[in-house]
Amino acid sequence: MINRANDAWFRNQYYDFSTESVTASATTMQHAMNRQHLRTLRGTDKIDMWVFGETYFNYFEESLQPNQRFMSAGQGEAGFDSYKYKGGDVFFDSNCSATRMYGLDGSLSIH
Repeated sequence: MINRANDAWFRNQYYDFSTESVTASATTMQHAMNRQHLRTLRGTDKIDMWVFGETYFNYFEESLQPNQRFMSAGQGEAGFDSYKYKGGDVFFDSNCSATRMYGLDGSLSIH
């Protein structure tokens, strides 16, 4: 059995913008996600699903928009139907607090 007291990697990890002295925004959201990705990476185990509340999802989505490219000269289609971040699927959940995001690793199983 894994003991969280002895195995720090198994403890819940969090990124608190105020503790980090960073203002949450479209320009800082991926920084926070990068930090969480590294804090939870262990071998091949990593975050494979990100769940966002409305405010943080908007920040994430806005952080990607400067990278959009329009492929048709006659038609400009903005936005994406789905997102991934470092291999993990990214979802908006209206039941999630607006200023929360959760990174989940579905490959871990506890017995």
